Amino acid sequence: MLRLNKHLFTETKTDSGALTVLGTLIHRFTSPGEYLVAVSRAGKPVGQRLIVVDAQYHSMRAVIDLASITEGSGDTACSCEPETFDCIRPDGYAIFHVSRGRGGYAVTISSLTDDKGDQGDKRTKGDKRDTRTKRNKSDGHEFDSATLTEYDTVSVTLFRPGTYALRNELTEHEVTVEVSYPDGERPGEPVRVTCTDRGFSPDGITLAPAQGLVVDIETKARVTVTLREPHKRATAEVSGDRPPRGARTRAGRPSVDPRKHSVDRLKRELAHVDRPSELRLIHAIERTSRNRSDARTAIEERLRAVNDRN
Repeated sequence: MLRLNKHLFTETKTDSGALTVLGTLIHRFTSPGEYLVAVSRAGKPVGQRLIVVDAQYHSMRAVIDLASITEGSGDTACSCEPETFDCIRPDGYAIFHVSRGRGGYAVTISSLTDDKGDQGDKRTKGDKRDTRTKRNKSDGHEFDSATLTEYDTVSVTLFRPGTYALRNELTEHEVTVEVSYPDGERPGEPVRVTCTDRGFSPDGITLAPAQGLVVDIETKARVTVTLREPHKRATAEVSGDRPPRGARTRAGRPSVDPRKHSVDRLKRELAHVDRPSELRLIHAIERTSRNRSDARTAIEERLRAVNDRN
């Protein structure tokens, strides 16, 4: 039976250095070799996984669930080497995600290739050699989720409407991300953002719930996305600017609810509203809920047209 992951809706933050269900990390390999993936949580080792990058393999990606990884095993080995290690071709990707639970996982990838580029004897099907005695012979990591670099990507999916802060903790650059209420339409294509040493571009981001946010890294970064203020479904009854009683329809609500429509759909619906009082109520609801400038402008233009006609 399919179970809904409640943490998709209750988590309010994701961090590349402490990954939750809201985030995904993508690292592209540029050189053949053997690489050891080490996973930790709250500073304690959780498990590890081997990735072999070689032109003899056809797969372009290795998808690793950090919530499932255990010491010396994994759940995403490719078909050519079942239940042993992941194998991808050069320029392939490792994709890390959290399928369940609260997460909080950190990931490092270290090269196991010696200084001469020798990977030792070729691995064969069924080979399950223990990699825990291997040591990284390079000066640093191939990948560190707490210090992302070029060739790394962070993907975030936000479900809860609100105002979020997208931040590079290493440079302290920050931009605002607005997640609106659902309007009954499918989310659009993911929004791509570039993280450089000058900050994020673009610097203003608006998303629908479940619409992807993809951050391409071009400088050292630890990327966090944090909910600053949740959006509350405001109505005329709970807003501080309550329209006069005469503005209500017989049912106590306007015939057009701007919270349920995209801006384009709202414009079409407004063409059928001819009462200034109802238009003012629609404007109050929009201003105290989603507060989209294009929507407010459309309502104001319709209100002026109705007043001029009357």
